[in-house]
Amino acid sequence: MNRLRRIFDPTPAEQYEDKLRCANIVRELIEQRNCSTCIHYVVIPGFHPGFVTGADEECCKGRCPIDSCESYRLNPLHTKLLQELKNL
Repeated sequence: MNRLRRIFDPTPAEQYEDKLRCANIVRELIEQRNCSTCIHYVVIPGFHPGFVTGADEECCKGRCPIDSCESYRLNPLHTKLLQELKNL
């Protein structure tokens, strides 16, 4: 029951802890130059409701979005997010 409470009615301390955890994940992805933080990364909506697949992701440069590449550029949305994370 405590797990449900944390999900649906977290305390301010738990919310802050969750934000820090998410901030660390985003920070690591940006430092690794992960494809999901690149401006060329495109997510195509899936056509199979109820199924989760990784096949709906692609790079507009025609590459498979697995690792970073020489065309990597940080998405401006992530730049803004990084600035907000520094203020935590």
